[in-house]
Amino acid sequence: MTATRPAPAPALGSPAWVVTLVLSLLAPLLALGATTAAAAPGDPPGLDVQLTAVRLGGTTPDSLVTLEGTVTNNATQPAYDVRVNLWRARQALTTRTQITAAFAARESPSGASYRSLPTSSVALTSNGAAFSPQASGRFSVSATLSQLGLPSGATYWIGANATASASPAQAVSRVGAARSLLTVPGDRPTQLTSVVELSSVPRVIKPGLFADDGLAQELTGRLDALLSAAGDRGVSYAIDPELYAAVQDMANGYQVVSGQTTRAGAGREAARQWLAKFAQLPKDTGFQLLYGRPDVTGAADLDDPGVLRRAKEATDASGLGLPVIASVTHLGEKGLRQLAAENIPILTSSLPAGRPWTRIGDARVVGAIVPGVQLADEAALPNTALNQNLARLALTQAAGTEVRVLRTAQDVATDRGSAPGWIERRTLGDLLETPPTAAALPKVRDPGTAVSPGLLRRTDALLQAMETYGIAAPRSGVGDARTAQASRLVSESWLGKPQDQEAYLAAMESRVGRDALRGGIRLSTTSVVTMTSDQSEFPVTVTNTLGDTITVRVAAVSDNSLRIDVSPSQETTIRPGDSETVPLAVAATGNGVVSVHFHVETLDERRLTPDQTSTVEATNLGAVGWIITIVSGVVLVVSTAWRIRQVQRQNRGKTRA
Repeated sequence: MTATRPAPAPALGSPAWVVTLVLSLLAPLLALGATTAAAAPGDPPGLDVQLTAVRLGGTTPDSLVTLEGTVTNNATQPAYDVRVNLWRARQALTTRTQITAAFAARESPSGASYRSLPTSSVALTSNGAAFSPQASGRFSVSATLSQLGLPSGATYWIGANATASASPAQAVSRVGAARSLLTVPGDRPTQLTSVVELSSVPRVIKPGLFADDGLAQELTGRLDALLSAAGDRGVSYAIDPELYAAVQDMANGYQVVSGQTTRAGAGREAARQWLAKFAQLPKDTGFQLLYGRPDVTGAADLDDPGVLRRAKEATDASGLGLPVIASVTHLGEKGLRQLAAENIPILTSSLPAGRPWTRIGDARVVGAIVPGVQLADEAALPNTALNQNLARLALTQAAGTEVRVLRTAQDVATDRGSAPGWIERRTLGDLLETPPTAAALPKVRDPGTAVSPGLLRRTDALLQAMETYGIAAPRSGVGDARTAQASRLVSESWLGKPQDQEAYLAAMESRVGRDALRGGIRLSTTSVVTMTSDQSEFPVTVTNTLGDTITVRVAAVSDNSLRIDVSPSQETTIRPGDSETVPLAVAATGNGVVSVHFHVETLDERRLTPDQTSTVEATNLGAVGWIITIVSGVVLVVSTAWRIRQVQRQNRGKTRA
């Protein structure tokens, strides 16, 4: 590294020496000027103004408008003479177009700031006190509708302006503002119908067995909030019978799939509490959805009426006793005609806004909106929960009548926050008693379908397997659940979730489908048996690795029944994880060797296992024949005992439900 030589000092009397001398004499003065400039007060710091409440105390001109909020000094300098003034714009917003345009506006319109009314202005500091950095204060400003000059029947920009100065001696200026909306009711009543939809993604694989335990979390979260809202005055609800049945299953004790085994579910107590709260809901504001919320339109487009038929059967068997309404996302002419033919009204959030109750063809359609309003991130109207509620209220008042469907806890919060006392709540039942307006089916966004030809074929195959499973395991309830499971598989809950739908179908097939039966019941026989008389018994072993007790029998088919005939066994009941040795009667009419094919079947002769083939030899060799017979029996007993022990070890803790 090369050392840097210091610059030579300027020669005494040279021009450079003179410049250096002058600068050294001026340096203290320059520093003093810089210090003075830095210390001089400048513009007052900006203050953060947030609104926490916008309230209208009535509907008459002397009703009080109150704004509450906070002011925070997020700057590094103090502010002085901090004051908050009520502000409002003069433009009246009366149409949906005007209101939605306000949501995206980058700047609020011009307006007036009210400083002189008795309660329209409030000081946060006094006597020259500083509003220090990070300081925060609350405010409340108010004025009557007549003082603000706000006519009824419109929505207005409203807000608060903060003023302050950088020092006690300086003039104040505006240093912060917050904007919101105020809706003033008019002479025309504003009617609101809120419908709480109690439904969830299907999880039941068979009675008492769930694909996962997500419903337990929902019962103490989303579904609990919805259930509370369903009891609000003037609010209606519509429950999916599939959800109700699932919660009942949970309350009775249930298992959850965990890999190849199962574990106890954690939501039994939550389910009991939820059912108890549901029982307190008024029946006159309640409806039930079609079981599982099936994609009726998608099935109708494929000319499959079975989806709606099975859903109606499951709904009628639910025991809820509530009037039926179909919640439909996927709209189509064929599906609407099917539902109209069944006289089932339709609830949908897929219609354009402004069509709350209409007739499309012969179908009666309730056009509901999801209450949430998303405001632009950089708009003059901040995207806060308060402003979202007030934006919803503005749209409701502009429409005059509105139906809302509530599916989340946020929907509930928005619905409650955008329904002041002057809103007239009307139940869904009352709405359906009024004549609907006629309209054509509008073009709506196609959300896709939850059904396909392949899914319908797999569903039919699964239903056939479930019927057989139910006969083999009559106490499992699988056979009785076929209709309900069919609706679960084609539920609109799967829209946009094809992977989840496939996983659910695969889980059902692996537990109650054809392959589950074939793999869950096994048959063991000895390969060769010799008999020395015309009557004998053939022992076989049946092992049950299903999660349910089965009642079956063993059947046999002889290649030559005229020589050797084997009768089916008596019915045998086998618990999960157990094996039973079953004797079959064998009759021989002559000597010879015959192959016999054994399989397990239901009591109504439905095959459950593939064939196991054994060779049966009939002989009259006397004592030698008996020795062979005895030895064969001993070998079978020993091999059967060994096999039972091996199966029990393999299935200990691994029994599939």
